[in-house]
Amino acid sequence: MNQQNVSVEFMISNLKLLVDSKQYQSAELLGNFIISIPNTQKTAHNNIVSFSLFADTLFGKNEFIRSLKYYKQCLDVLFKVYNNPNLKEKELLLSSIPSTFDSKQFEYDLKYKISICYNKISRHSLALSYLESIPFGSRNFEVHLTISRLYKELGKEKTRECIISLKEALKICPLCIEAIDLLKEIGENVESILVPSISIYQQQMINNSNKNIKKNIESENIIDLSWISLLSMSQMEMKKNSPEKSISLLKKIESKYSTNLYVLEKLALAYLYHDEPSIVNTFNIFQKIRILDPYYVSSMDVFCSLLKRRGLPLELNKVCNDLVTANPNSAETWTSVSLLYFFKENIEKSIENVDRAISINESHEFAHSLRGEILLSLDEPREALPSLERAFQLSKNILTARELVRCHLILNQMREALFVAETINQLSPECSKTMALLGMVLANQPEEREKARKILSKALSLSPHCTDTVLTLSKLNVVEGRFQEAVDILNNQLEYQETDLMHTEIATVYLTKDMHEEAMIHFNSALEINPQYEPASRGLARLEMIMKGIDPDQESIEETDDQEENVEDEDEVEDEEYIS
Repeated sequence: MNQQNVSVEFMISNLKLLVDSKQYQSAELLGNFIISIPNTQKTAHNNIVSFSLFADTLFGKNEFIRSLKYYKQCLDVLFKVYNNPNLKEKELLLSSIPSTFDSKQFEYDLKYKISICYNKISRHSLALSYLESIPFGSRNFEVHLTISRLYKELGKEKTRECIISLKEALKICPLCIEAIDLLKEIGENVESILVPSISIYQQQMINNSNKNIKKNIESENIIDLSWISLLSMSQMEMKKNSPEKSISLLKKIESKYSTNLYVLEKLALAYLYHDEPSIVNTFNIFQKIRILDPYYVSSMDVFCSLLKRRGLPLELNKVCNDLVTANPNSAETWTSVSLLYFFKENIEKSIENVDRAISINESHEFAHSLRGEILLSLDEPREALPSLERAFQLSKNILTARELVRCHLILNQMREALFVAETINQLSPECSKTMALLGMVLANQPEEREKARKILSKALSLSPHCTDTVLTLSKLNVVEGRFQEAVDILNNQLEYQETDLMHTEIATVYLTKDMHEEAMIHFNSALEINPQYEPASRGLARLEMIMKGIDPDQESIEETDDQEENVEDEDEVEDEEYIS
C-alpha cells in the first residue's frame, strides 16, 4: 500500500462522523490515534476538538469516569489557550482557532457534559456545581431541566433556584410535563407561565406556515390541553396520599387517551394505594399495559410483586425475561428479577439482584423496600431496618410505612413504630389505610387497645371495605377473645369481595377455635380461587397435621428454645401481642 499523508483536520472530521453516527467502537479506535499525536503536530483548536470528541465517544460507550477525564482535559486546554498570561503565546495559539468558534459556549457545553458524567456516577453535588458555574443567561433548556432534577435529587426542589430553573424550562418548552408536575407539587402557579408560552409558540407556528395550512393550525388541529392540569393535580393528590381523588382525575384523562401508557401506569398505582380493595383493578390495568407494550418498563416491578403475591411464576418469569431484553440498565428490571428469585426462595440471588437495582438507581424506593422485605423474611430485622428507613425517606406512602412499622414492631421498638404510623397518618388523616396502621401499632400495646379500637372503628366507618382496617380489627378481636366479632367482620368483607386472602383469614380464625371443619372449607375455597396461594396451602397443611393429632409447632418450638434464651429482654416480643 502506497504511503498516504492526511491532515489532522481530515482525521478529526472522520472522528466526528463516527461519533455523530454513534459508531463508538470505531470512533474510540480512531480517537486513540488522534489524541496521541504530539501537540507540536496539532493546532490548539485541533487539540480542543479531539479531546472533546474522544470524551463523547467514551460517554457513548457508558464509560463515564473515563469520559470525565477527557472532558476535563479538554476544559484545561481551553482555559490554557484563552487565559494564557503570555500574550505572544496566546496570540499564536488563538491564530489557529476559527473566528466562528464560540469559546464561551463551548466551555458551557463541556461543563454540562461533565455534570452529566458526575450525575451518572451519583456524584450529584459535583454535577450541580458545574451547572451552577454556567451563567444564568447562557443556560439552555437542557441545563435548566437538569439543574432542577439535581435539586430534587438532593432534596432541594423547593429552593428558589430550582423553581426559577423549572419556570425557565417551561418558557422554552411549554409542554414539558416533568417540569409542570414538579412545579405543581411545589405549589407554584403553572398556568401563569403555560398560557402565554403556549400562545406565543402557536403564534410562531402560524407565522412560519404558508397560507394554505394556516387555517388547519388555527382551527382543525387544535387539541384540548386540559389533561395537563388534570395530570398534575392527580399526582399532587397521590403525594398527599389521596388515591381516590387521583383515580377520579386520571379516569377523566383515560376517557380521551385510553392507550396512554403513562396514564394507565399512574391509574394502576392509584388503585394500589386506594382504601377500597382495588388490587384487581391494579392487576388488570398492568395487564392492559403489557398487551399494549410488552416491553414497557416503568413500575413493572410493582406488577411483578402482584404476580408473586398471587403465586403466578410463569407470568412472573415472562415479564422478567421481557424486561431484561428491553432494558437491562433499568432498576425496575432487576427488582423484578429479584422478586422472581425471592419467589423461588433463592435468597442469595434475590439480594444480589436487588443490590444491582440499587446500584443503578440509589433513589429507587421500591428496591430499598424489597431489600428490607427480603431481610425480614430471613428473620434479620436489624439488617432490614436501614433499607426500610431509606425507602420511607424516599417516598412516604402507606406501603413503605407499613413495612417499616412491621420491622420496628418485630424489634419491639414501639416508640419508633408509633412515630412512623403517626407521621403517615398526619399526611392523610382521612385515609382508612393510614388509620388502620396507627390502630395496629396501638393494638400491640395492651394499655392502648381501647384507643386502637376507636381509631379502627372510625376507619371502618370511613371506608367499610378497606382490607387493612378489616384485617387489623379482626386480629384485635381475636387477641381480645371476641371470636364472633372477628368472624362477622371478615364474613361481611367476604360478601363484598370473595378472594383467596379473605377465605384464608377466616379459616385462620376458625383454626384458633379448633373449628376444623369450617377452617377446612375456607382453606379449600381459597385454593379454588387461586391454587397457588401459599398462605392457604400452608394453613391447610397445618390443619391436616392437627387433625392427625400432630402438633405442627412442637418441632419449631424445640428448635427455637435455645435461640430465645440468648435474646435480650429488650428485643422480646410476645406473639399474641403482635398484630399485623
